[in-house]
Amino acid sequence: MKDSFTKVTWLFCLCFLAQVSNAFETNPHSGGGLNLIPMYGYPHIEKPGWYKEADEKFIRCMVVETSAPPNSMEEDKNCTNRFPSREEASKNVAKFGWNYFHKGDYSTAMKRFNQAWLLNPNNYAAFWGFGLLLSQQEKFAESIIYFEKSISLVESNDEGRLQLLNDAANVYSEQAHKESDKVKAQTSFDKANALLAEAVKIDPQNGKTYINWAISLYFQKDYPRAWEMVKKSRSLKDCGCAAAKEFIETALSKVMPEPQE
Repeated sequence: MKDSFTKVTWLFCLCFLAQVSNAFETNPHSGGGLNLIPMYGYPHIEKPGWYKEADEKFIRCMVVETSAPPNSMEEDKNCTNRFPSREEASKNVAKFGWNYFHKGDYSTAMKRFNQAWLLNPNNYAAFWGFGLLLSQQEKFAESIIYFEKSISLVESNDEGRLQLLNDAANVYSEQAHKESDKVKAQTSFDKANALLAEAVKIDPQNGKTYINWAISLYFQKDYPRAWEMVKKSRSLKDCGCAAAKEFIETALSKVMPEPQE
């Protein structure tokens, strides 16, 4: 019962916060949607004063202990579920970002990752989200900037590091695959290989990493090694079997049949 009550109050609070976040889109003086740009365009775009006030209101609404109390009784009434710190609030808001991302609602995901960043500019998940969202737009150069920032912030023992490395490597591979300059492409492929090698060290039994590496090697036209990675993935936990099957049938086997031992 307590968990249900917590969920209800948190969702109510989130609806209020979404209204604050979306205000920029409806304000006649705004000139655009900064909440749809990573980090609200910082440091290249200066927020108007009313937006900064909305940011402060948002933070007060999310965190129990802040330097300034709520401006009104009404604001305090709406803020029904605060967190003990900005860092904790940021983690929880980022979770909503991931939920919307996986639903394919990229605009709302960007708003939530921006809120997570506003609460904690050192939250690696926010930068990870920015990177993925930009990669969806095929803005690979920009995407990689945020991935590198995320990797620099994540702790070596964080459970999310493995997937972060995989996602970053996938973007490097995609960038290289679509790069016409062979030298630049090879540089990106080298980076992808290094990230995937690090991911394998973290968990050598994770089959999805080997499938991601196989796809990258396929783009590199290194088909024998791609098959080696496919074979390593088989029978491992998190084998990525569905992705492997599609990749093998639609791509790898068409350029090189599976080698027989």
